[in-house]
Amino acid sequence: MSQALNLLLVSGPASGGIRTHLEALVTGLPERGCRVRYAGPESVRLPHGVERQPFEIGDRPRPLHDFAALHSLRGIIAGVRPDVVHAHGLKAGLLAALGVHRRPFLITFHNLVRSGPLANLARRAFRSAHGIAVSGAVQDSLTAAGITMRSLTVIPCGVDLHRFAPLERPIEVPPCVAFAGRLTEEKGVPVVLEVARCLQGTVRIVVAGDGPLRPVVEAAAAAGSLEYLGPLDDLVPFYHTANMLLAPSHSEGQGLAVVEAMACGLPVIASRVGGLAEVVADGKTGVLLPVGDVDAMVSTIRALVADPALMKVMGEAGHRRAVRFYSQDRMLDRLAECYRSHLEAVR
Repeated sequence: MSQALNLLLVSGPASGGIRTHLEALVTGLPERGCRVRYAGPESVRLPHGVERQPFEIGDRPRPLHDFAALHSLRGIIAGVRPDVVHAHGLKAGLLAALGVHRRPFLITFHNLVRSGPLANLARRAFRSAHGIAVSGAVQDSLTAAGITMRSLTVIPCGVDLHRFAPLERPIEVPPCVAFAGRLTEEKGVPVVLEVARCLQGTVRIVVAGDGPLRPVVEAAAAAGSLEYLGPLDDLVPFYHTANMLLAPSHSEGQGLAVVEAMACGLPVIASRVGGLAEVVADGKTGVLLPVGDVDAMVSTIRALVADPALMKVMGEAGHRRAVRFYSQDRMLDRLAECYRSHLEAVR
């Protein structure tokens, strides 16, 4: 048996899809010959045997705090002596780039990258890094921002197809439209609220998640226009009680909730933006619509509700697409292969 690869995962703030992705890595990579240590926020749940290194950073530049975080990370790297460092997110990637020393360094970009102070720093800091984009849209955004690396490949985030699987069930009465994600402007929460107002009394809109717009969502729930379940640790039962997913994001690197819902056999109504336009096969696994077009989303929901056979066909096609392109096992195998190939290249 080959020696275990000593891997250090580094992350900044982790919620939603990024947190889910990190938890998949710390659980699945040890089975693929990696000794995993994790430096990042407490919000990420670690399985038994995975060591946590305390490390907290914010999303935005804070020079004094960031300098202290860099000093802390350098101490972690010196103590752990990893074979490979794998950072997640632009801010964590910048600090890791300054903290590594002659070690293979990878960074996964989960969100679309925009021009700005962090992107300007990244142009210089990431020249020796190997990049992983979760979608072609993220890859394109890196190119547009002028960020070049030693290599850049697309590895989409995958889902556990044993957990996220279809469940045969009748159409809910009234039909149920689900939204799962951070309660933010970027995720299209104001659009969800407007769609719920337009469909009140004919369709149930059920929301799961947390974030800065939670008070607004709670107020809408109190007024009876939607149902709010709060943040959920397990979304599988949530998807299994829904008939379709609404994903009206204004910006999206990939859209892990969309992949999860497709794996569970739900058709998806989504914005034609970023990685969502790659995940959803328009007209086959769901419908892609212009960003913020409430009228189009309302009419599309009504049309699908009126055609249960089409909902079923789209849901089945979505499940097949998730199995083909978004398997968590395939993602983990590809990452483990990346680590070993980059490690071999420097030996």
